[in-house]
Order: sequence, then C-alpha cells, then structure tokens
Amino acid sequence: MDCVVCNRTGTAYRLVDERAAALGVCEQCVAEHLASAADDACVYCATAGGYDLVEDTSAVVASESQAERVVVTSGVVCHDHVGNLRRENA
Repeated sequence: MDCVVCNRTGTAYRLVDERAAALGVCEQCVAEHLASAADDACVYCATAGGYDLVEDTSAVVASESQAERVVVTSGVVCHDHVGNLRRENA
C-alpha cells in the first residue's frame, strides 16, 4: 500500500473510516502532517474528523486485521479535507 500523501511504499499507518477503504500513510508524512492533531479534531478545520489514524501492528505490513490496528489519534481528518491531505506533496 502506498502513502496517500507522498506515494512512497511501506506504510505503517492507515487512515480508517468504516465507510471507505483504508488509506496508507507513511511514518514521515504522519510526522509532518498529522502529528499535531488532537483527538476528534480535523487537522484542517478542527471539526470532528471522520478518519482515525491507526498503526498497523501486524507481522506482515498491510495484512492487518481489525485486531492488529492500534488507534493513534481518532478523528484526525474529516471527509471534506482528506483530499487536502492527498495534495500536500503535489
């Protein structure tokens, strides 16, 4: 799975929403774009976010089950602004 921000492979984090497919995010992009996020507040507008930032703790990256996902920050980005995150490195 490639990072939605920088397109590099080897993502250890996911943006997860029950309505959409998980989006991969690499450790560097988490540090640059999502580290300052507060729980349940979108990094762009501070409203309730729809995507949770979770860490993949499975032995084989990108094969994790729900039990192998550890929530790092809940509600880190809202549905309206997930496209902004995708354009950060464009």
